[in-house]
Amino acid sequence: MNPMTLLLRRTPVRSCWPIPILCSAFAVSGCSSGATLPDPVVVIDGVFEEWTDVSPIVVDPQDAPNGAAVDLGVIHAAADGHHIFFAVETGRPVNAQAMRGTLSILIDADDDRETGEAVGDFPGTDLVVELSRQDLAGRDGHGSGMALRELGSDGLLGDRTNAGGRDLVVAPTASASRFEIRLARGALERGEGRVPTGSVELEGPLMRARFVFSYQGSVVDETESVTLTLPPLEGDAPPRWSEGLDPTGDLRVLVWNVSSERFRDRPERFARVMAAMDPDVLLLDEVYGAVTEADLRAFFSRPELAAREPWEFVLGKSGGRQKTVVASRVGIRPELALEDVLYPDGALGPLAERFPEAERLWDLERERGLATTGAWVEAAGQPILFVPIDLQSAGYDGSFEDHLRVLQARTLRAVVMGALADSGRPAGVVIGGDLNLVGSHVPLDSLVHGLDGARDLIPVDTYRLTDRSIATWRNPDTQFTPGRLDYVLISSSTLSADQAFAFEVGELSTEMQERLGLAPEDTRLTADHLPLVVDLSITGDPAPRPGPPLSGS
Repeated sequence: MNPMTLLLRRTPVRSCWPIPILCSAFAVSGCSSGATLPDPVVVIDGVFEEWTDVSPIVVDPQDAPNGAAVDLGVIHAAADGHHIFFAVETGRPVNAQAMRGTLSILIDADDDRETGEAVGDFPGTDLVVELSRQDLAGRDGHGSGMALRELGSDGLLGDRTNAGGRDLVVAPTASASRFEIRLARGALERGEGRVPTGSVELEGPLMRARFVFSYQGSVVDETESVTLTLPPLEGDAPPRWSEGLDPTGDLRVLVWNVSSERFRDRPERFARVMAAMDPDVLLLDEVYGAVTEADLRAFFSRPELAAREPWEFVLGKSGGRQKTVVASRVGIRPELALEDVLYPDGALGPLAERFPEAERLWDLERERGLATTGAWVEAAGQPILFVPIDLQSAGYDGSFEDHLRVLQARTLRAVVMGALADSGRPAGVVIGGDLNLVGSHVPLDSLVHGLDGARDLIPVDTYRLTDRSIATWRNPDTQFTPGRLDYVLISSSTLSADQAFAFEVGELSTEMQERLGLAPEDTRLTADHLPLVVDLSITGDPAPRPGPPLSGS
């Protein structure tokens, strides 16, 4: 096989970033087999539009057994001076971080079969990327997280380590049959310094790769080996899309999972970040259950947050140890139907019967209800219902956690629809928070359905400022790679997103950090989740209500 040269544009194709975001598009050109590949700017978001005209490096036949979780198919690749990218078809829907088995990328970093360890009949392996690591497998053989194994000084692959040091990102987090993967080739510049990769650099110009799916120690499916030609490594940081962060439109909304106790224990950092973003409305989830209204009054009275109009807030009653808050400095009115949201009578019974191993969870859910609340804010004469939410974490597609997320989403949707119908006037809707889409996509589909008249709510794409991904959560100390867990959903008949982004202080220039009064580590030391900033404009009259019923809600 002829080597393939993988190149990526050194400059963004978009004139600015963030932009008005509800969809994205890339322009790419085609190529013939064995020639230089096209140069799309790869953004790890699980959308794949930039791969449309990229020729595959591997086309694996459908040859895995019927019961296998994965049947490898078409694989594409691209690279720039900082990363290598793959788009991988798994043939069957799986969660990249929790499938029944492991998808491994075997990499011979220098195309030298004499160095590195032989893995099966693939000699010269210097680096292994594992999706869904089996050494941390849980119930039913589903793996947990990602891992790296790098060549050591003894010429053997080392122990599994978390992938944070190699800037590994995989999208989507929800179950799918195709995934985008990003892996750093060398040390990266970040706002807080260089991010080390480990002992193996993908320096090029040549490398080899093979994709292998295994289960319980046996190879189930694997591709042929492919040789790739890489562009030179670059030491400078990738260019930023934009640092134009000033509010636009009628209303700036900030949505943030504040990571429970951290919000109580580190209020000064949270206040600094919120003040720098200058929102009109805040939606907070995972507010520590012990936080009281008096605590919130003290927080919103801090000097950082007291420069403009005073804050008013609504603290949800349901949710147990993790509560939610709507805060506004342009007026607020509580929505009583969302003050204390419990499950409908008997709703948890079928789940308790199907998953008796989670008995303690069902008892807690009956007691504490949904982590949500709601309040009305008026902007440009338009009433808008704001609803924060935090859905159940963990699990995989088909797990009891995912079934609970579906029930939570349908329960919340029914309550919101009732509140809209009872409001007596047309209204806009904004729902924001941590949806924890690490299983199926059904919770999101269920939540948005029919809440904008006969239409669904629209997820706003909150891309990163520099990272070229849509990841809203990151914690390099865990086995999980960054991913999109947090969402902002809006009624597009009434509202448009003029600007939207996930905010990480370390992605800003030093000059911008100083102008905003921020320290480089402010978002890193506050929460695992990034604050999502959305600038909204009032666009028209809301659609007629209520929307159609959802089966099973």
